[in-house]
Amino acid sequence: MPWTTPETFTAGQTLTAASMNAISGNLDYLPRGVIGINTPVTSNFTTSATHTTLQDITGMSCSATYDANRYLRVTLAIGPYASGGVQAIQYSLLRGSTKLYDFFFPSETLAAGVAFGVTRAVVVAGPSTGATETFKVQMCALSSNTAVNNYGNNVFPGRIIVEDIGAA
Repeated sequence: MPWTTPETFTAGQTLTAASMNAISGNLDYLPRGVIGINTPVTSNFTTSATHTTLQDITGMSCSATYDANRYLRVTLAIGPYASGGVQAIQYSLLRGSTKLYDFFFPSETLAAGVAFGVTRAVVVAGPSTGATETFKVQMCALSSNTAVNNYGNNVFPGRIIVEDIGAA
């Protein structure tokens, strides 16, 4: 049901079923807030051989339950760090086993020996049926087969936050 312009009521007017239906229908369009969040990741994750293969980042996953036809905003707090030497890094966001989005950090942005905190967000449409699904983050090295890290500490913990931001 599309958004309905609210009526103006006057004292003594009877509230009709159509008016109530318009109010409840409009509520479907409102955001519902955070529906999934992980425990803050305050430790480093380092890829293992083969470093150029996407690997699940320990602790960077959460379960989210949502209704049909909703827009979801997924925000990541990540800490790319090329511990094996300056190179490009790829992060991938997945819903279940389906890749939703890739985030790339070219080697020019990663100075040797420096980790930095980054937030990235993406908006995706949820499926046409309600679901409970797991969202997770993977990473890998792109330019050489040496270790890359997702840096996390108490100042900048790794996070994955899933929010319902409204009807699709």
